[in-house]
Amino acid sequence: MRKGFLSFFIPIFILSGCADSSFTKASKVKVMMEKSKDYHVLQSIKEVNKGEDVTFDVILPASAQLVSVSYENYEVLNQVDNTFELVLKNIQYPVVVSMEVARESFHYYGNGGVTKDGKDEVKVPIYQYHLRENSINGYSFFTRDGYLPLGWNSKADGTGDFISFGSRIPYDISSLYLQWIKETDISCFETSPAGSELEIIQYHGDATEVVIPLTIDGKKVTGIAKNAFASSNLKRVILGKNVHILGKEAFYDTSLEEVYLCDSITSLGSFAFPSSVKKIHINATELPCFSGTYYDTFPDKIDYLTRIKDQKKIVLFSGSSTRYGYDSTLIEKAYPEYAVSNMGVFAYVNIKPQLDVITHFMNEGDILLSSPEFDNHCLDNQFGLTDDFEWNLFAFFESDYDLLDYIDVSNYPQFFPSLSEFLRERTMMSKRDYSIVAKRFDDDENRYSFDTYNMEGDFILPREGNETDTHIMQPLDEYTLNTITPELVSSLNEVYQSLLDKNLKVYCEVARFPYAYFLKK
Repeated sequence: MRKGFLSFFIPIFILSGCADSSFTKASKVKVMMEKSKDYHVLQSIKEVNKGEDVTFDVILPASAQLVSVSYENYEVLNQVDNTFELVLKNIQYPVVVSMEVARESFHYYGNGGVTKDGKDEVKVPIYQYHLRENSINGYSFFTRDGYLPLGWNSKADGTGDFISFGSRIPYDISSLYLQWIKETDISCFETSPAGSELEIIQYHGDATEVVIPLTIDGKKVTGIAKNAFASSNLKRVILGKNVHILGKEAFYDTSLEEVYLCDSITSLGSFAFPSSVKKIHINATELPCFSGTYYDTFPDKIDYLTRIKDQKKIVLFSGSSTRYGYDSTLIEKAYPEYAVSNMGVFAYVNIKPQLDVITHFMNEGDILLSSPEFDNHCLDNQFGLTDDFEWNLFAFFESDYDLLDYIDVSNYPQFFPSLSEFLRERTMMSKRDYSIVAKRFDDDENRYSFDTYNMEGDFILPREGNETDTHIMQPLDEYTLNTITPELVSSLNEVYQSLLDKNLKVYCEVARFPYAYFLKK
């Protein structure tokens, strides 16, 4: 065993049932992989015919090593990084199987807060489901009277990298410290009962920053009433996980610029926040719902873009035509001085917020290769003619809400209505978790035991019909150049010019537009 690793072992239990001989004679037998915080098994219970082999897909923590398996007759196949297939051979009896794993842990410190048993540290296995880890929900582990947890920081004094709950942790960080902020004095609030809970109906202070208490007089503060903070001096507001309802115009007629909230909000009233808000920070206190979908590829692609941030790079950008249509490894062979990142996800959302994020990780001289799609249903989005922020764009950021930090939300008037729609959509969806990774699924959420995306972000799953240049489905719309107007081209050139102003190089792959004069440097 390697030095510095901890070893864990869960004993095997043979469920042979001596008192019931018919049980062991059954032609079908069940096999269960024991659950453990030290590894993850997809579909942990399976049933096979007696004498057959059974295969489980296993994910180990980052830098972990498989030491042993409690079932002796096994084989490890198709190992890629920390994922592999565990084959248990010649199953004769129902059995529960465990693994011994040596692994590293990530350290979270309460930094003034404590756990239920009075500890100031929590260790969590590093699983590396994604290139960067998702941070844990601080509310679930630490408490501190009179204070609200704001998020994590890489330094105890708060001068390092800030990471919201559930967001991705920067590379080369192994410890995080909880950041606390003192709750605003309860005398500043007028409240009204909401069942066994409370709703704030009026704020009487004149501070520029307000921290909504988790509780007042022992009751949870779960709502902010209509106009409760209207016409106040607020510049920044911090909402805790207990707040589920924001009334209409709750912060109307303020100069609010920065908002901290949790994704536990279920009802966001119209115009709850003013148009002056520029920055929003979201703590994930709920499990994700879009894990494994093609939306969820965006933060994974950003993980890779972050890894190559300091290299010369070519970034491929558009919708699904980009993620389907390029082979980044061939481009890297042709231009070995560049790393290549494929950021294509979905054509039917605005390109501007995506570029706000993507270009944050690009440097002077880097190349953006843009390949706008041009069916009638996505023209405004692909050519930057709109300032919309569609609800499903939030699904791009669900497993890394901190990416929203790179967006000035005041540029997108529909930001908060779309956030409301996104949160509402999630209430009707089943919960998932961060271990469900998009690179193991296709667009229809069929799961595979191998990667469907490569490291650069290309979709690499072999698809039926690829061998011939024939339609395999009816397109949503006629693909035609007739609808490409001077207005659209002018709009896209404005987007490109904003990138040129950042000293990036911009190329457009589509060169047959009748009015196109795409800029490049």
